[in-house]
Amino acid sequence: MTPHDFEQLVLALWNTTRVPLTRANLLAYTKAPRARMDGWLDAMVRDSLLEVESDADGDLHWTVRGARRPAHGPQTLGEMAHLARLSAEVDQLAERRPPAPGPGRAAEGRKSVVLSGALSLFFGPMGWLYAGSMKEALPGTLFYLLLSALVPKFILVYLLGPLNAVAAVAGVLYAWSYNRTGRRETLLLNDGDGSGPRLPPRR
Repeated sequence: MTPHDFEQLVLALWNTTRVPLTRANLLAYTKAPRARMDGWLDAMVRDSLLEVESDADGDLHWTVRGARRPAHGPQTLGEMAHLARLSAEVDQLAERRPPAPGPGRAAEGRKSVVLSGALSLFFGPMGWLYAGSMKEALPGTLFYLLLSALVPKFILVYLLGPLNAVAAVAGVLYAWSYNRTGRRETLLLNDGDGSGPRLPPRR
């Protein structure tokens, strides 16, 4: 690894996640040699690319000067690894050959109920694009993006938790309906064929 490679990894971690830039996180994420990493960090501080502060416990935290972090995103390396696994599963599902369609249905393959719920839990209504009807997924995604852009961050942090939890439930229902009918179904709107929303039967 070169100093330039290390610098690019540090900037990527800052600009795409909410993971704190601590020594432990940087060692685990960049895989840089510990003997060299401190020198590279010091050089980035001298070049005014990074700033460094010490917390109450004496741990060092680095920040990138002149670059704002995203409003939301994974906050730990564990969350990053989980999202990477979900992305890999999406890629695998996309590469699978779909099963033969049933009578009167144009099946595209089954959708993972767990994956649909997880994507919606992490990304809100944007996760509905995986299995939900575009009539609801696209407006939901637009609303989510506008909400994230317009609402102050100190208020947004309290809204996203409940909103993403509700979106996750909808994501599960979207995938369940897709696997039942072989097509993307709406939950609230009418599909135009008189069938209306298709929800799991009550027991």
